[in-house]
Amino acid sequence: MSERIVSDAKKVGSAIRFVAFELVMDRVLSFRNRQTDKPLVIAASAQSSLRANELVHEIRNISSILTGSYPRNRRITPHLTLAWDRYSIPEETIEPLYFPVSEIALIHSHVGQSRYDILGRWPLVPAK
Repeated sequence: MSERIVSDAKKVGSAIRFVAFELVMDRVLSFRNRQTDKPLVIAASAQSSLRANELVHEIRNISSILTGSYPRNRRITPHLTLAWDRYSIPEETIEPLYFPVSEIALIHSHVGQSRYDILGRWPLVPAK
């Protein structure tokens, strides 16, 4: 990872002004992919996903202003991976789990090593 990319990402993190929110995860399902093993995840509700996607949109907008880059404008699906398995589980509703989103972080993921380095953290604006 280049120092320039990290520096630009830190500038973006420092410029974010977004109100903290609660992420509600209320479904369990297997994501479909081309691999033999599928991730079994707990995923966010539609309303929570909307708020998380607004945050991602804000990050992308600030990135384009500060760095001149124009990242792809794809929607995200906020989730927690529970396991990987070859069997696919259809989507089911579960009792909601609530996660406060009060900061963003820049994380270097060492792919395939289960190792993550936090390179920066920035608080979101407290909700009133």
